[in-house]
Amino acid sequence: MSVRIWITLFVLLAGASQATGAVIAFWDFNLGSLAAAQGTGSITHNFVPASTTYVPGSAFGTPSGEPAGTALRIQKFQNNGRHMDFAFDATGFENIVLTFATRRDIWGFMANQVAVSSDGGTTYANYAPPFDPRDFWNVPYFDLSSFDALNDNAAVRVRFTFWGGTGPNPGLNDVDNVLFAGEALPAPEPSSLLACLGTLFLIARRAVR
Repeated sequence: MSVRIWITLFVLLAGASQATGAVIAFWDFNLGSLAAAQGTGSITHNFVPASTTYVPGSAFGTPSGEPAGTALRIQKFQNNGRHMDFAFDATGFENIVLTFATRRDIWGFMANQVAVSSDGGTTYANYAPPFDPRDFWNVPYFDLSSFDALNDNAAVRVRFTFWGGTGPNPGLNDVDNVLFAGEALPAPEPSSLLACLGTLFLIARRAVR
């Protein structure tokens, strides 16, 4: 077995073992569209016209063994510095993680930046340095739990910005099975709930007076 295959399997298994928790939103692109396959969410982008298409995808990184259908392909080096944004509602969740399957060709975008927003896309914070998706299917893992503002947030945005594409050849990157998962927030303790009800009772009593 080649070194490349061993590396692919290692990254795949590491991502699969770490991406625990409930699915918040998932895109497999198997319908040849940007619609979410699980959960609720949307994708927007500012790629140059006619620079995206759908190609045979990967089964790597799926949450429930979904088949390898199609993947989203971003091509043309003119998309350097352009981005796609994933929007989803993380109400009731914390400790969010991101995984997805990706690859590029030798002219593709080799410096891809993940950034997060807790205010609906007004401001973004970068997650670590840009990453290189490599030229074979692999599943990078992003632990977003350090961004506390994403927890229990209805207006989460995650941005992929593509850099490093070279010409004159078009260059291409494939993205598939984009998964956001998280842990359900714990239910309030009975004592906290009773205290809250007591406060509401006092407010209502004063209002009656």
